[in-house]
Amino acid sequence: MSVKILIVDDYEDNRYTLKRRLKRDGYKDCDEAENGQIALEMLAQKQYDLVLLDLMMPIMDGFEVLEQMRLNDEYSHLPVIMISAADDLEKIAKGISLGAEDYLPKPFNPIILKARVKSALEKRSRSLAQINELTFTDTQTGLLNEAYLLQASTLSDFEQKNGQDDVAFVEVFFEKYGVLASSLGKVSADAYIKIQIERMQAEFNDFGTFYFISPGRFVFAVLQLESIDGLISRLQELLHLLQTNIDMNGVSVTEEAKVGVTVEVGLEQGIEKILHKANVARLQTNQFMPLSLYDDAMSSSVVDKLKLEADLRKAILNDELILHYQPQVHAKTGEVCAAEALVRWLHPEKGMISPFHFIPIAEESGMIVELGKSVIRKATKQIEDWRKIYDGAWSFPISVNVSAQHVSQPELVGYIADLLAQHNLTTSMLKVELTESALVEDESGTRTVLNAMQSTGLKISLDDFGTGFSSLSYLLELPLDQLKIDKMFVDNLVQDERSRSVFKHVVNLAHDLNLEVVVEGVEDEEQVKLVNQSNVDFIQGYYFYKPLPADDFFDVIQNQ
Repeated sequence: MSVKILIVDDYEDNRYTLKRRLKRDGYKDCDEAENGQIALEMLAQKQYDLVLLDLMMPIMDGFEVLEQMRLNDEYSHLPVIMISAADDLEKIAKGISLGAEDYLPKPFNPIILKARVKSALEKRSRSLAQINELTFTDTQTGLLNEAYLLQASTLSDFEQKNGQDDVAFVEVFFEKYGVLASSLGKVSADAYIKIQIERMQAEFNDFGTFYFISPGRFVFAVLQLESIDGLISRLQELLHLLQTNIDMNGVSVTEEAKVGVTVEVGLEQGIEKILHKANVARLQTNQFMPLSLYDDAMSSSVVDKLKLEADLRKAILNDELILHYQPQVHAKTGEVCAAEALVRWLHPEKGMISPFHFIPIAEESGMIVELGKSVIRKATKQIEDWRKIYDGAWSFPISVNVSAQHVSQPELVGYIADLLAQHNLTTSMLKVELTESALVEDESGTRTVLNAMQSTGLKISLDDFGTGFSSLSYLLELPLDQLKIDKMFVDNLVQDERSRSVFKHVVNLAHDLNLEVVVEGVEDEEQVKLVNQSNVDFIQGYYFYKPLPADDFFDVIQNQ
């Protein structure tokens, strides 16, 4: 690639002399400008590698040109050699202060001209290399980044290597990066990612270059793809490798990486769109399906999900979510004794949206903590309202669900205590429910928060018992007051004698540990009969009541 030089001087003889001598030194692509204004116009239209700039010119002198150049990002770093009389030191000093690289004294000495042009161009080359490194390389991993991938030259290089064959772009996302960054700090999280990248490069060098997209997120391109089945098999091996434990400052980290793949016929649509497809595919993954292939239907579903996420954020911010209350009854008498607060979202356009749709979105987007706060805030305010109009002492505790992300935060205890005090409620009027999955996330941190809760007098209920992996150990080790047996157990009671035996033993174990037992999902009379045979304490299910709006639940209390 030839060097492009712009000569700016109001004297034609000077321009001619410089141009002729530069061509002798091998610089054949030289343009001329007779004043500063024309020079700036030419700089805006063409890329140059060096400017030779006379300081004293009519219309616009060299000092004004330097000032204007430094204000424009496109050529603010372009090297400039001033043309000035050798004894005019004040002008030379001013030019350097404005960003000039060097100066060329008049009359022109061909040896000095050659040396200073060569020096300026070498400095520019080194500067460009440094700029490219900063622009196109991730400083933490040393990998080329997304900006590098999106260059036209990268696409051209891929096309030359790939021809018209199928190509796959693969996105790898490390779930544990964010967890480590928040718990151990960014330095440890970056160190963890570096270990994982080195493992990938060592064991899967046939995948070629790995590119950094964002923290914890990387891609690579499989050019000249031989078979999709073969690629999937290799990616499953990759996932297995990444799941191997890594010790970080005494903490054993087991990765739950997610992989998205898009397979394309050629690269005509451009790398940016292909990267987007790989990302869309990765966003469709979950813990049960960590690898996903893109199809066209995904794109619209992701857009819908993003719109729903934005609407949910607005609904939480504007306090638009509502609570329904599903009564719990005494197993022996059938009288209502408590209720579980269940969040509902009445979307202004889509109508009622199931929690099965918006709770996962809240968890993935980080809104689940704010959503949980909203539920607790609404529930405590509602209890206060009921107490004011209820004839007698209020003895119907309301349970609120707490997410895995929320229960690990020490601030939760104070938040609940403040709301109870604000609404003049005792701790017996509110109960905290958490699922086994919440315990798996951060058992030690969760245990600390639960102990603090129990010390204030709050009752703690373990929800969805029997759907996790370490249920019995939780009963023995954690500060619990109540056990809620999942609907899964109840569904099998009528048909399966073994299920009835297990159910009975679980209830007996809970009672031996001084835990109350609530059974969820009871939907018919035969289930009620079998549940009562095991001496459970409370029942919650559609056989007795569906979740009710606040006023309807209060009517049930009033009329019983």
